[in-house]
Amino acid sequence: MGSIVTRKLKDGTPRYVAIYDIPPDPATGQRRQRKQVCRTKTEAKKFLETKQRELAQGIVIESSNMTVGELLRDWLQSHGHDIRPTTLADYEHRINLHIIPALGTVPLQKLTPAHVQQFIDSKRKAGVGTRTLQLCHLHLSQALKRAVSLDLVPRNVAEVVKRPTHRIRDMKAWDVDEARTFLSVAHRSTRGPIWLLALATGMRRGELLGLRWQDVDFENNTVRVQQSAVVVRGVTVLAKPKTSHPLRTIPVPSAVMAALRQHKAHQNERRLAVGSRWVDTGLVFTSDIGTVIDGNGLKNDFNALVALAGVRRCRIHDLRHAHASLMIADGVHIKALSERLGHRDVATTLNTYTHAFKEQHQEIADKVGALLFSPQQAAT
Repeated sequence: MGSIVTRKLKDGTPRYVAIYDIPPDPATGQRRQRKQVCRTKTEAKKFLETKQRELAQGIVIESSNMTVGELLRDWLQSHGHDIRPTTLADYEHRINLHIIPALGTVPLQKLTPAHVQQFIDSKRKAGVGTRTLQLCHLHLSQALKRAVSLDLVPRNVAEVVKRPTHRIRDMKAWDVDEARTFLSVAHRSTRGPIWLLALATGMRRGELLGLRWQDVDFENNTVRVQQSAVVVRGVTVLAKPKTSHPLRTIPVPSAVMAALRQHKAHQNERRLAVGSRWVDTGLVFTSDIGTVIDGNGLKNDFNALVALAGVRRCRIHDLRHAHASLMIADGVHIKALSERLGHRDVATTLNTYTHAFKEQHQEIADKVGALLFSPQQAAT
């Protein structure tokens, strides 16, 4: 199974060569041996014991010069045929932006849990969000799992490192006064009533930009979420929502539907004015020539309206949080809200909007106190 042979360098310094057999070549049946040069005999013995133990467990690790970066690229290529192009683009962006610059040159077989932990710690100090760190850890772990299955490494070192804990952000969504103040200037938007629909439905930005006229039901005052605008390698494309963002039909206030009807008339006028330059995408909210709205342009439009309204600055996505928080404050049933938002389940809604439910808990306590301990109850 193995032996240790002593060799000497030119200056007479001894070196100890651990020699061990691995299973015969499956194609030819020929014997195969591997060697490892060690500085001490003790080191050689420990190495040989480790290899013998791995062989007994059926683990055969061939020497490889593959780097972590090469493994990640190989893993991405192996996934290319079984995941959505938009998802693959997200993986590539995250891996190329964060993991490969930090760990890409590390030899795969020398990657340690310490490397992975240092990577996470350094990224956290640099201000990278917890969710991004979680996904980086997941991608690295999945790639290493493939490496283990191919006998490139004996274990998945990423599994040893604790997955970054997600800290739910303390959301400070607009209250009803701020929402109304914003809506009072939203009609000045260059993008039509997109902001009215955002606050009234809680739709995601991509869902708003992917909304088509065929998905708007003026008779029943509803809109259907059937596709989403997503950025793939710097280009905005239309795609079906992820399975965690289900297709759904959302009831819409009549005032917003009236604004959409008016917007459609204005869009038709614009189409006639532009003539052959108009691109017929069928989208509700478009650029000046009918194409998908650029994300930066939409952001600039939103920020200008926020400044004009004089309300607290926030992200476009925070309109979704404002919608949810206002609905919770008004006592909307959590199951109905979860379906309206397109959450995977009620637990997601509960975890995301913990801050909003805290106020309801206090209201319940006040009601219980009034019911059990009010002067009227005490007199009886």
